[in-house]
Amino acid sequence: MNGEHSADLSCMLREPTPEKGPVLPVAAVTRAMAYDPAAWLAAFARLALADTLGMLALGVALEAHGQNLLVALGGDGLPYRLIYRDLADVRISPARLARNGIEPPPVSARLLSDDPAVLHAKLFGSLVGTTFGSLIALFGRRDRVVERRLWAIVAAAAREASGALPDTRDVRADREALFAERIPVKAHLVARLDGAPPGDSWTGLPNFLSVRQGS
Repeated sequence: MNGEHSADLSCMLREPTPEKGPVLPVAAVTRAMAYDPAAWLAAFARLALADTLGMLALGVALEAHGQNLLVALGGDGLPYRLIYRDLADVRISPARLARNGIEPPPVSARLLSDDPAVLHAKLFGSLVGTTFGSLIALFGRRDRVVERRLWAIVAAAAREASGALPDTRDVRADREALFAERIPVKAHLVARLDGAPPGDSWTGLPNFLSVRQGS
């Protein structure tokens, strides 16, 4: 519009995935699909954390909630590939991209931010606070002992994925935020109130990936 990018005039093309086996949004996963919930979660956590933390280190924070993440299941029922859809609300850091030798894309200014807090909230709030939280609530069935064990599996995958990345200033900042005592999550109720401010609203919850919360 007037030579500028406008989300109001955008459209999205979703192509079918090339996978031959089952592919579904993570939000559609049921407990019956996971014959061994711990093994299922471990496989998913390794994929999700390696991919999203790697993207974040480069400069792209995905909104990795259960509707945007598709999981491809193998013959054993375990996740073996993730597919991300809906790029409309990612956050991109031009400074991080530049530090990694990548030219920033010509996208709406709304998607651009070099603020680590914005990048961390976008990814960790959706992936840890929403996706992992929902899966563990599903698999744990309100058994707090089981839930703690499942969170320990995710924490181990997070340490492995984070530790495999180059030890840059950005990665160290990401690691500190990922294992902080509190994690940002979207305040969905606030967003639905009359007169709510535009854009994302956030609150903080205990982070079960932190050493103190997981102990």
